[in-house]
Amino acid sequence: MPEKTCPKCGRSGSIEVLFGMRNMRRTLKDGRVVVESKPQSYCRDCRAGRGDQLNMFPPEPSEEGSANEDRGAPPGESSAGQAGEPPFLPATRADDLTVPAPAGIARRLAAIPIPGLSPDSLGNYLASLGLLRVLSRKWPTTRVAWRDGVLQVVGGPSALADLLDEIMGVASERRWTRYDKAWSSEQKKGTKAKSGAPLALWQASAAEGLLALFAAHTVPHARVSYNPLLGSGGNAGNRDFAKGWKAAVGALGAPPKKGPDPRRRSLLALLTGQPVDWVLDKLAAGSWFADATKLYNSGQRPARDSQASPWAMTLACEGLPLLAGGASRRLGARKRAVGAFPFVTEPVAASAEKEADRLRGEFWAPLWSRPMTLAEVTALFQRGRAELAGRGASTPAAFATAIHKRGVDAGIDEFRRFTLGKTTSGNTF
Repeated sequence: MPEKTCPKCGRSGSIEVLFGMRNMRRTLKDGRVVVESKPQSYCRDCRAGRGDQLNMFPPEPSEEGSANEDRGAPPGESSAGQAGEPPFLPATRADDLTVPAPAGIARRLAAIPIPGLSPDSLGNYLASLGLLRVLSRKWPTTRVAWRDGVLQVVGGPSALADLLDEIMGVASERRWTRYDKAWSSEQKKGTKAKSGAPLALWQASAAEGLLALFAAHTVPHARVSYNPLLGSGGNAGNRDFAKGWKAAVGALGAPPKKGPDPRRRSLLALLTGQPVDWVLDKLAAGSWFADATKLYNSGQRPARDSQASPWAMTLACEGLPLLAGGASRRLGARKRAVGAFPFVTEPVAASAEKEADRLRGEFWAPLWSRPMTLAEVTALFQRGRAELAGRGASTPAAFATAIHKRGVDAGIDEFRRFTLGKTTSGNTF
């Protein structure tokens, strides 16, 4: 059996076993077309790009005439990137995903399922965005997508253990996006003067790194428009999101002085959908996490204090900069002065007298099945505007109609609708 040496990795072996054959079609001078079977130029491992490596060595053309190669996979294997192939393929460590690559080359990337961050919860959805932002700092090619309601992390860490190590490092070194509401004093001045000028002046002179988080909270114009997802500039009644973030970051920054370290175990439980036994009080997470609200008639006391995982709160706050809003055509002469925040609409019309002042707005969270990088997700939220008959869809009914007419950004498979309203207190939601 003839043998050959791979010019890429230097391995030698049987052509049939190590290399495989390829069909080469060439046109002779008399016009006849012949198909010849020749050994592959490189071994199977180099062509497949083992270890998530991109195959940068396409087969060589024939010596005479034009050559077209059948770039099929070796016998017993399926070709990556062919039509009809499902986007997620079973693998030993995790699911594999075939993504487009230049010049018709395809590569397979490991996909890590994160079932714990279900998009049915608003807080989990924000935490999914925060997870993408954190991982993209070390792995810029990280992508996220949803398959059957389960978050998939694609093209970043090769295994769940690597993902946990990176987040643990971020927590220990406190490399989170800082959240301290540096605009609070100017916001109070604007509220007292009933003007958006103080906040607009602060925005004009603020550091570049603070603008995205600021724009996710408020849009200054003649007055001030607040994102209903974040209350009135970062607080909803007694819930101060910045204080909750600070408490969560402080708890994650160092192990407890007594007892075992619960941080990694609780992070793994949160991401995999297992019960989380390490929760803290007073994280102001009740507006996004239903389990973190004050629960009455539970236990031996009249009410149970609100508790939440510090990991969940920190990751949710990490995703807030993607919700940056701004002034748009919705601030026209015929429209009520409101800021435009991505995928945020006005509340639905009240169906009862007591609901007239309870609802604050709605957030339509987009889900997509094609893995997207941080840059793509950022662009999606920046262009998160639905139109109906050339006008912005500012009500839930108009937004739903725009979705039905495919008047929103392509690539979104579905939306999860969240209604923002008051709960037990007139100052919280």
